[in-house]
Amino acid sequence: MAVRIQTGVRTKKACEIAGIDPARFNEMVHARHFTCAPETRPGSARNFSLDRTVALKIFGDLLSMSFAPDRAGQIACSAYQLFSGQQNVERLVYMRDAFGEWTIKNEGLLPQMTVSPAPRLVLDIAELREHVGDCHDWQKPFGKGGDNAAS
Repeated sequence: MAVRIQTGVRTKKACEIAGIDPARFNEMVHARHFTCAPETRPGSARNFSLDRTVALKIFGDLLSMSFAPDRAGQIACSAYQLFSGQQNVERLVYMRDAFGEWTIKNEGLLPQMTVSPAPRLVLDIAELREHVGDCHDWQKPFGKGGDNAAS
């Protein structure tokens, strides 16, 4: 049997890393709360890359802080759009802009200023990538004996 290299994790493992119940996750995807979930076909498992798993971890962390699922998904997926495949993005900041609207930006692009009294949520993407990367062997052989179909 040929061995192929798996470069991601399936839903069960991604949810375990993110601290989300897999059944609840599927419900939230179907309700369009987490729109940046990997695409799938009926009968096929979702395959999460490291960056998609980081987005799911952000989603799970926000849910654990009692964010509503739609808001948590909006923040996590907006963050994902900014850091996906961009190794130079280390920290993102979710904060109110001058017009009172909530926005998410790369901290490196924000003007350097003193501590702002405005509420801010800092997403340490570099640390999240390291944590998620430590939770799974991302280059695991995928084939006989290595298939994590239940994960």
